[in-house]
Parts: sequence; C-alpha cells; structure tokens
Amino acid sequence: MQLITRRTMRWARGGARCGMERKRETDMGGAEGRIMHASYVRTRRANQINVSARPSVPLSPRPFLEQSSTMMTRGTSADEISQHEFRSLLAEYPTVAEAKGAGAAKNKPGQKTLQQLDAYRYDDAIRTFGVEHSPEMTLAHVQTLVEWKLRHGKFRPTLMSLVTSNDAQITRATISSAVTTYRASSGSHDAPQKALDILTKLRGIGPATASLLLNVHDPQRAIFFSDEAYWWLCCGGDRDAIKYSAKEYRALCEKAVALGERLGADMVDVEKAAYVVMRRGVEEGKTTARGKEDGNKGRLDKKKRTRGEDDMGDDKDSPKRNMMAKEHVASGATKLRRSKRRKA
Repeated sequence: MQLITRRTMRWARGGARCGMERKRETDMGGAEGRIMHASYVRTRRANQINVSARPSVPLSPRPFLEQSSTMMTRGTSADEISQHEFRSLLAEYPTVAEAKGAGAAKNKPGQKTLQQLDAYRYDDAIRTFGVEHSPEMTLAHVQTLVEWKLRHGKFRPTLMSLVTSNDAQITRATISSAVTTYRASSGSHDAPQKALDILTKLRGIGPATASLLLNVHDPQRAIFFSDEAYWWLCCGGDRDAIKYSAKEYRALCEKAVALGERLGADMVDVEKAAYVVMRRGVEEGKTTARGKEDGNKGRLDKKKRTRGEDDMGDDKDSPKRNMMAKEHVASGATKLRRSKRRKA
C-alpha cells in the first residue's frame, strides 16, 4: 500500500502542468511562436537594463573613517591636482589643524596650544630664520619646533628628553654650521642632504626633525620630511612604511619642488596641502570619538563603583557577609587540597 501525501500530489500536478505548457509552447509554430519569442527577449533585456542601472551597494561597507584615510580622488592626486584645488586644500588647513588640537589630550598648565605652536612654526620662526642674515637658532627654538612636531604629527614620548639633553652651545654651533653649508651649496641636489648630515649629529635630531629645522631657514626650497608629505607625494596617498633614508628624502624633495614650480607654491604650502589630504576626516572622527568617550566616562565610573559596592561593601561586621567570606575561603582551600592530591 502506497502512502501518497498531499505534498506529493501537489508536486505531481505541478510537474504535469509544466510539462503540458512546455509541450504547447514547443508545438506552437509560425508567426505566433515568433511573436512570443520576441516578446520574451524584449522582457529579458529590459530586466537586465534595470538591474544594471541600480546603484551598487557594497556587501560589507567599511566605516567612513577607514575609507577617508586611504581614499584618494582624482582631484587630490599630487600629480594631477590643479591650482584651484590646491588653494582649496590650503583653505581647509585651519579646520583640520583645529580638529587635531581638539582631539589631543588637554594641555598642561602653561603649555602652548597647537594653534599657538602653529603660529610660531609657520609665521614667527620663518620670519625670524627664513632670511639671508638670520640670527643663530638656539636650543630653546629647537625645543619649541620639536614640541610642534610632536603635537602636530605622531607623538614620540622620548624625543623631547633627547633633544633637551643636548648642550646649548653645541646645538647653536651645529645648526649654524649646517645652515652655512646649505646656503654655500645652494642650487645643488645634494645641498639638503649635506645639511641633514650635520644636523643629525645632535641627540634626538633625526632626518625628519633636521628637515624641519632646514625648512624654517629655507621655506621656498627645503621640504619638511613629514609622513603626510611623503605619503601624498611619493606613495600616491598610501600609508606605506617610511625608513627616513636619504634616498626617500631626495625623492620627496624632487616631487615637492616639481609640484611647487608647477603651481607656484612654496614648500610650506605643499606641506599643508599634504597634511589636509591625509588627515581630513580622520581627525574629525577622532574628535567625535573622544567626545563620545568623555560622555560615557561617567557611566563607566558609576558601573565600577557599583561593582565595588557589591563585592563586600562597607558593612564588614555583617554576620551574613562574614559567613559568605568564610565559606568562600573554605571552598578555595578544599579545591586547593584536591588539586594537590591530583598532582601528587
């Protein structure tokens, strides 16, 4: 005896119906068959066009902050950027720098803000040392520029202590010798590297910091070896690892000078534009995240206090809590004895 369920019967009827329809369509010939075939082709093509016209949605969209750190549009490419786009990037620099300062830790009493350090680095220092017969740079000036570098870019905790350990007289003489050598060989391709070789003899002064001191003395031709400038000009916007070698700085100088000559800009403007391209969106996201973190800090502290009160509390003389504590100690001792027996 065969058991025929309703589902089996439904499948059978559906298969028979589909077979009859296919047979009817196969037997249909002549003009009627051609008309139905043409209508089927038009309908299929229309569906394909509608599907292709729909906006594509990524299967796993990445957050905006991750995209903005590496995404480069055609207009912001260093090789193809126009003068109008370049000026637009310079106009955005104060906003990006302000977001960087807002996302950093709070200033200590008496510590300068990033805006004040920015004014010294781009205005006061260049106006003082960027002339032909400039005064000698002292250790205090170097410390201010290093503080700007740490606050403006990547923070390195031991750099300032190394720079401060330099002798003031030796620092002044070394910088003076480097500037004299640079200006004597001005115009040659190896002039920046000769100055960097002298400046890097000081403790805590690497190629990046040395190029910063050189840029203050010659903002027209000496580029600051910043991460953002190298990423934008030499890596196409990719955040590749930097070795801070002489070869990399030479490539950065060539790219920066070529861009400056094409757009009629100095090296300070090239540095600011690169900073905006590589930092915008990222710093705004950090500021927003820090605001949310500060808002949740009170609730986290409240949870911590609640957990602390639930452990033992202040009423240590409570008989119930003392009994619970004794049971907890006794169970721990029993487990310890059992574990010793097992190991033995």
